[in-house]
Amino acid sequence: NIPANGTAQIVYQVTVAGTATPGEVLTNTAVVTNPDPLGSGANPSATATLKSASSGNKVLYVYTSSSSLTRTPQPGTGGGITINQNGTHNWTLTPALQKNLTLVGGSTITVNLLVECTSTRRGACNGGNNLHWQAALYNNTVSVANRIGATSGNVTFNNTNYTLQTATITVPTAGVTVTTGNQLILVITNNSTSNYPMSIVQYSGGTLSTVDLSTSAFIT
Repeated sequence: NIPANGTAQIVYQVTVAGTATPGEVLTNTAVVTNPDPLGSGANPSATATLKSASSGNKVLYVYTSSSSLTRTPQPGTGGGITINQNGTHNWTLTPALQKNLTLVGGSTITVNLLVECTSTRRGACNGGNNLHWQAALYNNTVSVANRIGATSGNVTFNNTNYTLQTATITVPTAGVTVTTGNQLILVITNNSTSNYPMSIVQYSGGTLSTVDLSTSAFIT
């Protein structure tokens, strides 16, 4: 019941034919019956814009505060994560996928991280050409069988302030489907040949650490 001069919001869940295109306008009709014998029925019309899952680049945000990958941009700094020589650190997609996610075959996964060398021998950091990190992305389990494409090439980290650095991973030609309930796992390795630690932060000076994907649908 709606009182006099009152309002009510009604939400309908509908199934739209697969032939509909993104942005297409759908015309809807509603019938409202007024039980007041002095009143009259109403037949308002309404329009809605079809919003469907879209393909294209999707961004995951790298949280050092929780070691997670999410679809929500970081609100600010979250403390650094240090990775020592030959060490690794994992970031896991949170929450797990609510729908299947397909990574486009042959596309590039771009891992953008704010990285610095944190050795106490700062001068050695600046001159170190053998300070490297690599990125790998996995489908739900960290194993060679579940790795998406190959591990990235080496990225040099001889800077002593947080600088955005990029590693790239190529999705196999056939594409990769990550199924409902699974999680993407980003693994970063400090594979330097010298004993220098690296540090990663989620946010610095308005710049964010991210993973960019080319997908066939929204990440939900």
